[in-house]
Amino acid sequence: MSVGGTGVSFRPGRGHGILERPDIAFVEVLAESVNSSLGQELALVVAGRSIAVHGIGLGLASPEPLDERRIDLLKNAVKLTGATMVTEHIAFVRAGGLEAGHLMSVPRTPTQCDVVVEHVNQLCARFDVPFGVELIASDLRWTNHTMSTVDFIGEVLGRTDALVLIDLANLVVEEFNVGESARDVITSIDADRIAYVHVAGGIEHDGERIDSHTQKLWPEIDALVSEITQRRPSVGILLERDDEASWPELDADLQRIATARTTVEPSYK
Repeated sequence: MSVGGTGVSFRPGRGHGILERPDIAFVEVLAESVNSSLGQELALVVAGRSIAVHGIGLGLASPEPLDERRIDLLKNAVKLTGATMVTEHIAFVRAGGLEAGHLMSVPRTPTQCDVVVEHVNQLCARFDVPFGVELIASDLRWTNHTMSTVDFIGEVLGRTDALVLIDLANLVVEEFNVGESARDVITSIDADRIAYVHVAGGIEHDGERIDSHTQKLWPEIDALVSEITQRRPSVGILLERDDEASWPELDADLQRIATARTTVEPSYK
């Protein structure tokens, strides 16, 4: 099961704007932000819309056993929101008892893949709703990289029942910074395994791109959205915006998503 249509990331204060947009089919809520006050606002927009819970703190690539408290947080968020899907990041967030404070990229190696597969299989068995994984951008080239992104995510999907949350902004950043083809990753994934899609923008600094979720969509996003929707027209595409963007700003990106869904772009290069 997956979500479909156009979605937007739910943030405090955004509920009334979403309520006025019948074209928004689903929302994504951060598991770490679910509480009673958020639940009251979220209740405004639930009718007729799906909810996906998105976690940021579990650390599927971290070497330690999964933190039971963080699993309970995810499960509680799913229960409180009535979510039909839960997703987490393939990323480092902690090691040796130390918290990184942000999502860190992982080396693409068989050993690292084994860690991720073990954790993902544990989680697939713990949830009553579909579980999806998001592979964050590889901002730099680890010296022990032995697998491409295509091979890495293919191995994870081949050895688990997880779906995959494709973050196009991550792929655009990875292609720009280290040369991994975004289109190759997209076309390598079975369309039926796509949970939904993130789109976002970011900034450029010192010749590199940073996926900040605070700017309008990257220019390459339109063709990538078209690429995916040609393979699976109903796929859910969610605008991920973490700052306090105005609705006119959000509307502009939502319109770009709608246009890209119905436009046959030339194959992304």
